[in-house]
This record gives sequence, structure tokens and C-alpha cells, in this order.
Amino acid sequence: MPQPPRAALLARCSSEANVCSQILALRQFAAGNFVVNEEDVYGDQISGASALSERPALSRLMQEFGAGTKKYDVVLVQDRARIGRTPEQVQEVLDWLTQKGVIVPFLQD
Repeated sequence: MPQPPRAALLARCSSEANVCSQILALRQFAAGNFVVNEEDVYGDQISGASALSERPALSRLMQEFGAGTKKYDVVLVQDRARIGRTPEQVQEVLDWLTQKGVIVPFLQD
């Protein structure tokens, strides 16, 4: 029996409570469908207006692919606004992950 795909959970909000609620929703969605370990959770408590380079959790996630390894098959995100504030920021991250062979489903669109 094949193992479910490995997923990273990506959350971002300006308040800790909202980051936690996003992660909870992502964990519930992933349960039974994806393998998610504690180190697979990437949550930034930072304003969406911040530059992508100022988001430590997003930077850590992107570093996972830096050595040419594909640690994750999927990066689960609540909605596009959790990736970035502007359409250009969102598209930059989505394009980068897609080039790495990663699927990025959203719980809400």
C-alpha cells in the first residue's frame, strides 16, 4: 500500500491566534490524506505587507528545496492571502513551488 503524500502546512497572519487556527484547519484537512510531521508546519506571525524575504517560516520552507531535494509533495495553504499580500507575491511563490514539482492546494479560494 503506497504511503500518502508528504505535506507542509503554510500559515501566515498578523496575530498568533489566527496562525494557530489556520494550522488547526490545515491539520484537520490533511488528516488521513497526507503525512504531516511537527517539523512540517511553517507559520509566520507577521503582516502580509512584509516582504517575502522577511518571513522566516516561508524562508525555511523554501530552503527545504534549496539543496535539490523534494521533501514535500504538497504545500497546504488556507487561502492565497496567506502566501502574500499582492498577486505578484503570491504568483512568485506559486511559480517557484511549481517549478520544484510541488502542488499547492488552498482550503479556500
